[in-house]
Amino acid sequence: KAEQDEAAPKKRRAGKQATRYHPNGRRNTEGWNSKLAKRAKKKAEAAPSHAAE
Repeated sequence: KAEQDEAAPKKRRAGKQATRYHPNGRRNTEGWNSKLAKRAKKKAEAAPSHAAE
């Protein structure tokens, strides 16, 4: 035990380093379903002028 306490701590492997969070501002925040809904809404707003006759 004394030898263990005296020995320098082992270096951690580079691949295991904790990654820090760096926000880029170029993140895909919307899922595919909200994009689909937005597209459907846009289509629905464009079409009714013709269908209202």
